[in-house]
Amino acid sequence: MRTEREEIPSFNRAVKDVAIKFGWGDKLAPRLGASVDLFGNGKTKVFGSWGRLFDWTKFELVRGSFGGDIWQERWYSLDTLDIFSLGLNNLQGRNLWSSAPGSFQDYRIPAFDADSVDPNLKPIFVDNMVFGVEHQLNPQLVVSAHYVRARLSRTIEDIGRLVDGSEVYTIGNPGEGRFVKQINHYTSTADYNMPRPDRRYDALELSLNRRFADGWLLGGNYTFSRLYGNYAGLSSTDEIVNGALPNQSWSVDQSPFTSLARPGGNANRDYDTDDIQFDSRGNFLSGRLETDRPHVFKLYGSYKLKWGSELGARFDGGSGTPITTRVENSHQVPLFVNGRGDAGRLPFLNTTDFLVSHEVKLGETKRLRFEFNAVNVFNQKTARYMQNIVTRYRDSSSGIVLDNVDLLKGYDWRALLAQTTYAKDRTRTSDPNSLDPAKNWAVDPTYGKYSFFNDGFAGRFMVKFIF
Repeated sequence: MRTEREEIPSFNRAVKDVAIKFGWGDKLAPRLGASVDLFGNGKTKVFGSWGRLFDWTKFELVRGSFGGDIWQERWYSLDTLDIFSLGLNNLQGRNLWSSAPGSFQDYRIPAFDADSVDPNLKPIFVDNMVFGVEHQLNPQLVVSAHYVRARLSRTIEDIGRLVDGSEVYTIGNPGEGRFVKQINHYTSTADYNMPRPDRRYDALELSLNRRFADGWLLGGNYTFSRLYGNYAGLSSTDEIVNGALPNQSWSVDQSPFTSLARPGGNANRDYDTDDIQFDSRGNFLSGRLETDRPHVFKLYGSYKLKWGSELGARFDGGSGTPITTRVENSHQVPLFVNGRGDAGRLPFLNTTDFLVSHEVKLGETKRLRFEFNAVNVFNQKTARYMQNIVTRYRDSSSGIVLDNVDLLKGYDWRALLAQTTYAKDRTRTSDPNSLDPAKNWAVDPTYGKYSFFNDGFAGRFMVKFIF
């Protein structure tokens, strides 16, 4: 049995010191595991384990919800044509926010009222189960089979609601506590039971490994798996930016790098609006998640030559990930109108790597090692993403309007697409229901095109002095 205590500080501690707190009794995590020598000869092992794993609440959530984002807007009248002289140290013109000197609109959100956090908030946890068997065929050769079962049972999200015409977020557990029902809507849908997060992973791995002996080793495995549900997880692969457009990516906190998938951190779009939880046929979203690869193969080995050189190779291959048609609504939220994985899969992904090395002895304790590592030696730039957002990216003029739609009854998204501002421009639209960007201005020109590819060949040469 494991337990832990967690306190998430506020980023505006003058208002409140602690934003979220879980005590020792909130994270009781039992674990159970066993293994047995099946025949008593040390050659066959059967094992299994089950455990409840609690996750920490990510700072990304409290940073955005409790004052960590310093976002200030100052609006002044433009009373000078010397625009290049304007800046934070040279604010000119009338202050349009207030007559008080230096006043501004503060969008830093230090809200700790009854709507900020569900008082019955509970921590995230996953139940994991593993069963397997390993058998030694001879002193060097081992075969094994592993089954892995993982179930997300609860998550924490910022849940969006429409209050007096404005979007309000409350941190809670979808489908629990205050959010058993969805009672605030952007559409004309009646109240309904909010779907709980569903993320199910099942995998069977078969492997064969020959340990290093007589100068060589060889191993390989095959994994058959399914990643299924309605919740992408903390790194939201449901929210991919249009990589075909310049300067489009998600920023990653405390990192110089960016990401095509939203880093998330319990603050994804999954529960911000009611329409993102449905397809256009009136069904709750569920299906193969965006990183699902049903078939994965791995093969690796190395051989050591008598004069000290080593040769190594590795092959990785896996099914392409699902492609899902998305259409943005007027709030620039992408909707899975045909359900998950309706547009097939990306091409089979595979790479082959080689390694060549040689060591030269320099006395009894010193060596000089030369190494060349060839990554993706066949330069296979396989597509990793297809631009699948039909409408013009983050452009509300091409987004469909669902204000008068009952999501439980479904809707015709193509007909709604034909009513958008872009589609109504008949100077270029001969078929308002077409998904051809040459015929419909509402369709993004990059729709249906590959825009992110596997890295090509890379070679690295290394010299290492060992002493």
